Amino acid sequence: MNLSLNKLSVELAKHLVDYADELRITYTKINEATVIDTGIKTTGSFEAGLLVSKITMGGVADASMTSFQLDDLFLPSVLVRTDYPVEACILSQLAGWRVQVKDFFANGSGPARILARKPKRYFETFGYSETANETVLVLETDRYPNDEVVDYVARETGVGKGSIYLVLVSPASIVGSVQVSARIVETGLYKLDTLGFDLRSIRSGVGISPIAPLHSDPLVMAGKT
Repeated sequence: MNLSLNKLSVELAKHLVDYADELRITYTKINEATVIDTGIKTTGSFEAGLLVSKITMGGVADASMTSFQLDDLFLPSVLVRTDYPVEACILSQLAGWRVQVKDFFANGSGPARILARKPKRYFETFGYSETANETVLVLETDRYPNDEVVDYVARETGVGKGSIYLVLVSPASIVGSVQVSARIVETGLYKLDTLGFDLRSIRSGVGISPIAPLHSDPLVMAGKT
């Protein structure tokens, strides 16, 4: 069944653009593509983090704020739930696209991976594919992409540059921390896959993960999350 993850996620990306001021994010055009900054040169917000999390999961999973009790502490957390765990978490959310163009590098996630089939083995295993005229790719990075990066994404996805949304997520940002916590179901599925479990037998997924406090050093944040 084709779930149109690209179409669903593009609608969420357009919501980011439409409510950029309220979400404390910005956007610009680079080589025709719409580039959305959620935390490199801007503050971001919890709500933006939830929206980006939904984008990474192709729009077929929900992410919401909750709390996690640890002894006497109540920690801000993300609750993720989906009835399409493989499509949302493995075929879309998994940061399986290593986007490297000269000195630019980012881990890419989101439904653009489906069009580019990155990495190919998952799409061969689960037999899933899509065609789309618009797409969105979430890039975990602390740098803006250049024209060559946009050219590369357009070439790999087969989507025109003007129909591409690139969502930039700094690891050392609110959005970065939220969207990492929202990978709680993905992390479990990835581990099960590594152990040889047949993920096609999993019908739904639910997970809760605390949101790590921020640190200005991306490497420290990587350790926290």
